[in-house]
Amino acid sequence: MLPTALRYLVEAVVALSLVTLLAGILYLALSVLQKRGAGTVRALTIVTGILTAAGALWIKASGAQVTTHDEARDTICTFYDHVQRKDFAQAFDLVHDARKEEMKQQGRTYEDFKKSSESVREYRNIQIDFEQAESNTSRLYWVSFDVKDSFPENRLSDDSWHSSSRMIDAGVVSGKKLLDIVMSDLGRYYDVPEEAVPKVREYLRKASLHFILEPAFIADVGDAIHLNRKPVNGVESWSHHIESVKLQTDNGWKIRSGLFPETFIGTYQPGAEHPMLPARSCPTK
Repeated sequence: MLPTALRYLVEAVVALSLVTLLAGILYLALSVLQKRGAGTVRALTIVTGILTAAGALWIKASGAQVTTHDEARDTICTFYDHVQRKDFAQAFDLVHDARKEEMKQQGRTYEDFKKSSESVREYRNIQIDFEQAESNTSRLYWVSFDVKDSFPENRLSDDSWHSSSRMIDAGVVSGKKLLDIVMSDLGRYYDVPEEAVPKVREYLRKASLHFILEPAFIADVGDAIHLNRKPVNGVESWSHHIESVKLQTDNGWKIRSGLFPETFIGTYQPGAEHPMLPARSCPTK
C-alpha cells in the first residue's frame, strides 16, 4: 500500500496523462482543420506533458513499485483466516485435491484436519514472501507466523523453561548422566581442568533444560566459566531470531535496547531448509 501523499500523486499523474492525451488529439484535429485555438491547445498539451513527466520522475525517485494482484498469496491468507474463524470446511476446500489424496493415503481425513486445527485460537504476524514461480500454475512462497494454541497441559514442557535442578531433584533427569554428556562435549572443544567440574555442574543446575538442549549450550558453558577453546571446528547450525529493538537519538540513531535477550529464538533441526528471502532493509554491500 502506497503512502497517502504518494497515492494522490499517482492519481494526479494518471489524470494529467489523460488530459495530455485529449489535448493532443484536439490539437491534431484543429491543426488538420486549420481552426483557431490550435496554438492554445498546443501550449496546454506541452504544459500537461511536462507536469506528467515531472510527476512520473518523482514517483520513480520515491522507489514506488506497481505490483499485480497475487491471488495465490490471497489463498494462503484466506486459509489461515478460515482456520482462525473455525470455518474448517472452507479452509479444507482450499487444499489441493492432489494433497487431499496424499493425506488419504496416509490415513488422514477431513476430520483429522479439523481436530488438528481446533486448538488454534489466534494467528499474528503472518508473513508471506514470494520465492519463485515454478511454472504458470505453480508458485513457491515462504510463510511464517505466530500462533496461539490451546493444548492439554504438558508439565514437562513447562518445567523445561525452569532451572534443570527441578527435574534433576525430582529424579526425572539424571544429573550425573547429564553432567557426563556435557563434560564429554566440553572436553572435545575446550581444555577442561579438574577444578572446573563443580562450576560446570552448578551451571547445569541453573540452566533451563530447554536451553541445555540448544546447539549453543556447550559454547555458552565454556565461555561462561572462561575455558580455553581448542582449535577444533564445531557443528554449524541455523536459527531464527525475533528481536524487538528500541532506538533513540544520540548523535544519530542508536540502539537503546532489544538485542538481548531475544523475544524468540527457534533452532532449525539438522538438515532442515531455511528461507532464502531477499534482504529488505540490509542489502549486501
